Order: sequence, then C-alpha cells, then structure tokens
Amino acid sequence: MLLDPSGEQALCRGGRGPEMIFRDAASFAASLAELHERYKPKQGEAALPAVPTLRLALNVAASDGLPLIALVEADPKKRAAAAQELAAEARSHGIAGQAHFVLLDAEEALREFPGFEPGQQLYVLKPDTFARRAEVLTAFPAKEKKLGTKLLALLPSGRIDKAGQRDHVRQAKRAGISWKSAIPISDVNAISRRGAGR
Repeated sequence: MLLDPSGEQALCRGGRGPEMIFRDAASFAASLAELHERYKPKQGEAALPAVPTLRLALNVAASDGLPLIALVEADPKKRAAAAQELAAEARSHGIAGQAHFVLLDAEEALREFPGFEPGQQLYVLKPDTFARRAEVLTAFPAKEKKLGTKLLALLPSGRIDKAGQRDHVRQAKRAGISWKSAIPISDVNAISRRGAGR
C-alpha cells in the first residue's frame, strides 16, 4: 500500500502486490512519478540537530567523544532565531558531525560546570567520559563575529578519548556509576547481563 508522507492516508487501494492495482510496470512507474511531483519536498533550511535535554545531550556527546554546544536563550522566538543562525554557521563551516547541540531556556544547569561564565549565549562544553559533568571550554555572546571559524578551531579541544566499551563499563562499575535508560530495556538477556536493579 502506498501512503502519504504522514503515513495515515492511503494514496491508492491496497492489494497483495502492485500487479493487483496497476496494469503493468509502466503504469506503476507513471503513478509513482505523479505522486513524487505531488509530494516533492519543499526547499528550506535544515534545523539545528539539537538533543532535547542537557542530561541526554551530555550523554550523547560523551558517548561519541564529541564536544557539546549549548545555546541559552529564555525567549522561545529568540531561541529559535539563534538556533537557525547557529545551524547556518554549522553548515557553512562543516561543523555537522563534529559536535552535538542542545537548546536551553536558562543557564542555571550550566552554573555548576567549571569555567562557567554567566550572561553568555553559547557555551562549548567538554563532557566527562561518564556524562555526569562538563567543563566549559569557552562562551560567546549572542552576536559573536566569525562564530563558525572560532567554533571550528575550538572543537578538537572538546573531544574526549574513549576507552573501549568493556574498559568503559569496567571503569563505571568500579566508580559506582550506572545509567538508567529512558526507554525500558525489553531484552531479557540484556537485563540479566546488567544485573537486577541496575
């Protein structure tokens, strides 16, 4: 069955195969071409690929060994506009894949991190290997000149060396550190390997 991009509306009647709906391969191809024109994607600028929360963003960044760029703005409209500007800078300077991003409405959660400077809008963070804390490498005001170039130069210092997965887990167990997934683990074997109550 062919569905529209929402996945809710059928674009043709169903059947066990295309031969039950279309006369031949040519009519099937013509129908697909017509649907492609109808649902052609609109040109637009890609949004900033931001992780939803600081806690999760630190975990994702630490897992990848990458720095985290936090954008802080209380006003939702200004935050969206600043995120769009940051996305444009990231695209034009090839920053995609070299850092993770998080949007925050207040700087309070960053205050406990070493190197924190109040009153800035962009913070480049280096998470610790277990994603519990981060070091603020630098902070920028809202309208920093040559932002993309400066971020690109800073990102290597925000990377963290990652131990192999077994060593990482062993170090965490020794330090009494565990992570509770937001998504319940349904694999019974994985639960038994982790141990009950972890």
